[in-house]
Amino acid sequence: MVAIKIGPVTIPDTLDQPQIVTRTGSNTLNLSEFHRWGGDLRDDLERVLGGNIAILLPTNRMTLSQEITLMPIDFQIIVNIRELGGELGGAVTLNADWLIKPYDDQPIVAGKSVLQETVLSADYHEFVAAQNRLLAMFSREIADAIKQQMTDH
Repeated sequence: MVAIKIGPVTIPDTLDQPQIVTRTGSNTLNLSEFHRWGGDLRDDLERVLGGNIAILLPTNRMTLSQEITLMPIDFQIIVNIRELGGELGGAVTLNADWLIKPYDDQPIVAGKSVLQETVLSADYHEFVAAQNRLLAMFSREIADAIKQQMTDH
């Protein structure tokens, strides 16, 4: 069974807030004082990606970047999220660069994902649901790249 390490995952400083950040125009951000993340957004993104990818591969050997593990790792996934936002009632965009670093002589796989999802209504619950759907699509792209690496070698 393949062993995966997720992280580090980086996010822009504008998203690294306790408040949910939305756009109100092409150059304007809104930090909601009444709609906040339940935890640390960067850590939660890493955890969700790890959980999704573990299901898609499947594997029960998933480690997050801040966890210490003694098991050998087959692949490390490094993610730089450039954008994860949009407008209430509009669309949410996920723009991310990612690397899959094998722990043997296989080549590093680099990718870029730009995904968009419609926000079905102008409320925060639907905004976060659209972000979650984007993370599911993003996880599938990364899991497919790992599967390709595994079949190539």
